[in-house]
Amino acid sequence: MVASLAPIIILFGTAIVAVGQEAAGTSIDTCDTISLARPGTGVAYTGLVSNSDYRFSSTIPAGLTGWGAGPSAPFHGFVIYLNNKSSETSCINLEVGIHVDLPGDSPSTTTTAKRAVKIKVGNRVGTQTSVKGLSRGTTFENVTVTLALFRSGYRTDLSITFITPTKDINETQPIFERFISQLHFD
Repeated sequence: MVASLAPIIILFGTAIVAVGQEAAGTSIDTCDTISLARPGTGVAYTGLVSNSDYRFSSTIPAGLTGWGAGPSAPFHGFVIYLNNKSSETSCINLEVGIHVDLPGDSPSTTTTAKRAVKIKVGNRVGTQTSVKGLSRGTTFENVTVTLALFRSGYRTDLSITFITPTKDINETQPIFERFISQLHFD
């Protein structure tokens, strides 16, 4: 189970959107839009996955596989497909990389607001936001957990996005909660 700490409200513009609502202009991701990784393509990850570059480890749930980029590509995460229901697939997308601010980068000026809550992510605390919306006639939940891992002279950003049709959430959310609870960061 995910332990929640005190909620935090993040405002961009003037609107506040409750957890689970889609704000105007917010797109809903589906598993076929979040990544090019697909079952049977790229590197297959099972069991314990450790990465010394980003200094973390993760356990792929038993019976499932994480799919990453091709073998010659650098590691930046993987997608775990939780079921195989064509366009209504549930998945967990883990992305990791070194944070880079480029010249000309500026903070987002979006007017979208999301309610964020602090949650335990393995041995660290992250921030979770949630949106719900319609894609191809199906209502989906998008839950995104982010962490900034400050290192000596640089920062690693980690994002974990859980995507599921709302009708499947009772089946798939416990898998997501177990997955984020067992992450370990050095």
